[in-house]
Amino acid sequence: MTEVIRSGSLNNIEIGTGDWENLDGNSDPNEILKEFPVQSRSDFGVSAASLLGAAPTTHNTSQSNADTVSVSPVPSTQSRNAEDSSTLAQQCGELWTQPVEFIEFEERCLEKARETGDANGGQSEPNEEVISLGSLGNAYQSLGEYHLAIEFYQQWLDTAREIGDRLGEAKSLSGLGNAYQSLGKYQRAIEFYQQWLSITRKIGDRTGEGICLGSLGNTYEYLGKYEQAIEFYQQWLSITKNIGDWTGECLSLGSLGNTYESLGNYQLAIEFYQQWLGVARFISDRNGEGMALSGLGSAYKALGQYQMAFEFHQHSLEIRRHLDDRNGEANAWFNLGLVLEKINRESEAIDAFCNAREIYHAMGLDASLQDCNHAIELLSQNVATFTSGFWFAKWLNNLSQIVKSGSNRHP
Repeated sequence: MTEVIRSGSLNNIEIGTGDWENLDGNSDPNEILKEFPVQSRSDFGVSAASLLGAAPTTHNTSQSNADTVSVSPVPSTQSRNAEDSSTLAQQCGELWTQPVEFIEFEERCLEKARETGDANGGQSEPNEEVISLGSLGNAYQSLGEYHLAIEFYQQWLDTAREIGDRLGEAKSLSGLGNAYQSLGKYQRAIEFYQQWLSITRKIGDRTGEGICLGSLGNTYEYLGKYEQAIEFYQQWLSITKNIGDWTGECLSLGSLGNTYESLGNYQLAIEFYQQWLGVARFISDRNGEGMALSGLGSAYKALGQYQMAFEFHQHSLEIRRHLDDRNGEANAWFNLGLVLEKINRESEAIDAFCNAREIYHAMGLDASLQDCNHAIELLSQNVATFTSGFWFAKWLNNLSQIVKSGSNRHP
């Protein structure tokens, strides 16, 4: 059967770009390493695509949360006036459940900022306008409205350049790169990422530089240029170690493991997955641990070491259940099914695929559901063929015994 290995994907991870300067070894990896809807093996993506969303940080509504690091796509930096505060807190909290209302809120804020600017001789308050432009770009990006996202990111870039905001320029360039990457326009994405990289190096933003290198690596990985991807991932890894960014180190190690696996260099992939596993356990990152275990299971399966693969996928399943990660649990069941099939434990493999199918169905993941149905159908046919052959052989044996017995009675 055609195999579709399941694993968590980091390809869709979003980190608010305004927050990359705050990401360090103390960042909560479980807020950053999120497993998104099931991807095929080719999109296994412990890689860094869309590693950060292109928003500034979320608007702070009070001094008490001014230092809060946001890893959601909601931008923020400055507080708005008191009458907006309660509405803002509610709208930001409901970005994913009511994105239309959030966008309407940000559009009102943008309009107000520009009106204020007109009243002051055409110089709108840069912070407010920049915040809204980044927020709107990121909101449309999260909704898959990439062309609209690009419009707002471009306005953000123009404004940042006009006021000499180098960090804002870098963030808006990252947003444009992410949006073009999402559209599959990889060369265009690379152009923006290269501009972003140049600025981060000039302003000494080491964390932003590392994330940009990861984004470049991921884009080259999409293009199938694995050697170039590895070069960027290695540079990213080096920076994470130098600045003590444990979360970034996990991501870069996973990306390297994934890329070497794509090249068929499974032993090197295993080395990087093992390092990832070690760091994830050191920082108590259970989600990253589960993903590293899944990567190890896939690599050992590719080497034909099915017992090892089975054990790693089983450990990954245990973690997914403990985290109540339904998508990750389904992926682990699917992977277990593939390994069980390889060691001729068809009935158990069917049970594993059925477990995965039940979860995919509950989550509305139709493509993954169909993969399970296809796997179950093929395995059921194999089991039926084997069973039919077994009983036919037994019937022939019995018939042979009867014939021999009859021959002995009538010499």
